[in-house]
Amino acid sequence: MTSTLRTAVVAAFAGLLVLLAAPAFAHASVEGSSPAPGALLHAAPTQVTITFDENVTAVPEAVRVYGPGGSRVDSGSLLRPGGDDAKVGVAVDAHAEGTYLVAWRVVSADSHPVSGAFTFSVGRRSAAPSAPAITSDTTLSVVLGAARAVGYAGSALLLGGTLLLALAGGTGSLGSARSRRRLLGLGVGCLVLAALVALLLQGGYDAGMGLSSFGRPVLVKGVLGTTFGRGLLVRLVGALGFAAALWRVRGRLRAALLVAFGAVLVASFAMTGHGVTNALMFVSTSLHVAVASLWIGGLAGLVAWALRDPAAHADTLARFSRVALCCVGVLVVTGGFQAWRQVREWGALTGTTYGRELLVKLGLVVLVLVAAGLSRQSVRRRADAPLGVLRRAVGVELVLGLCVFGVTASLAATQPAYSAYHPVVSADLKAGPDLVQLSGVPTGEQQMDLHVYVFGKDQQPSTPKQMTVTVSLASADLGPLPITLTNAGPGHYVGQVVVPVQGDWTVAVTVRTSAIDEYTVTNPLPIR
Repeated sequence: MTSTLRTAVVAAFAGLLVLLAAPAFAHASVEGSSPAPGALLHAAPTQVTITFDENVTAVPEAVRVYGPGGSRVDSGSLLRPGGDDAKVGVAVDAHAEGTYLVAWRVVSADSHPVSGAFTFSVGRRSAAPSAPAITSDTTLSVVLGAARAVGYAGSALLLGGTLLLALAGGTGSLGSARSRRRLLGLGVGCLVLAALVALLLQGGYDAGMGLSSFGRPVLVKGVLGTTFGRGLLVRLVGALGFAAALWRVRGRLRAALLVAFGAVLVASFAMTGHGVTNALMFVSTSLHVAVASLWIGGLAGLVAWALRDPAAHADTLARFSRVALCCVGVLVVTGGFQAWRQVREWGALTGTTYGRELLVKLGLVVLVLVAAGLSRQSVRRRADAPLGVLRRAVGVELVLGLCVFGVTASLAATQPAYSAYHPVVSADLKAGPDLVQLSGVPTGEQQMDLHVYVFGKDQQPSTPKQMTVTVSLASADLGPLPITLTNAGPGHYVGQVVVPVQGDWTVAVTVRTSAIDEYTVTNPLPIR
């Protein structure tokens, strides 16, 4: 191995190790705020600060504060208290008595915008003001989704097409030079175009703007400072480097460079999606993209080159069939692992957008595997099977594979199911002679309305002499935190639960039925 070859390979994989050594990221959630949600203050605060459980990127007007009259009372200039990238804040003029609304929107490290709101009061409580909602423009979201799908297709055409040529034993054995350059060049073009479009539009998507935000320098600069933006730059380097090695380098050095730049290319997809969660997800996502690209792109090469004369390329078809089978195995393992990591609960599979999209993807994958089985049987019986059967089977396999790319592009931009899932809690608990019914209804991130119903031994609504409710999170040594209850009718009490972190909390209800009798019952209270 020459020194140039060693340098190329070592440099590429050293870069990947640096990426894998990055800290673990997930979907950002609020860890705390000052003032605290629902706080009643006697003195007006001079600023509002929100603390997250990971570093976040602030969009324009990341924190907006509305006074009791509904007008903005913040300075508009973002603060980073203590230079901490996990905190965002803004100076406020909150001298008027009443309730204030804080609305925020930031971008978590996994490239997803997250937003929320809470209230606090100064002097006294009043009706909470309303604020215009900031949501991502639908048209812009569709364009970004299309760009992601085009990027996946480009990776498939470039990597899968190159693989098929290698299995054929050289560039001169399949198709014409013009057709080969056209297909592989289309792959490079798709990758570059999709990355540039995403770079120019992502900032507007994060800030909740429309297509008119396309290419705004301040927004593009913000994107380049995120893991998502750096991933797009890595993708451009990988695609252009792969193309240069493919067409400008010869011999053993070309093979090493193709492997190195191919690894960089697929790693970039992990950087711009859920793969940044941790090192294991990074590796799994990279492998998933790699084998999907080799498989689907190889199918495109079959349709473009080999299936025009399958008898002359029988050995290539057989080799690709074996490689495709290995790819399917890796896809099943990595896809199953990622599904488990992103869903985690059965209810989240049908109760979230991510879960439902995942079910659609799984259905398409099953159809692809059926089509792949038919085409593999055709390859095995190529001497007897009609050519049309093989072409149709491979064509259907390719079209369904492209549909999977489309759904995958949507999944990459959808909040993971485990963080988007807000389960409703319902339980019947026996507290001595009384029956306590709990009903927890999520009202947003890390908060829910808790309804407590008390029934006596005659199964009629009962009013206990005293009742307290607390929540605790043993894994984080938090609590017990008291929950303020208000009477909403005979035997019916309502309280709002607002917790600093997500987790599997426990609610404890203590019911005093007489001067000496007291019963405490507990129940899991998952809060997302």
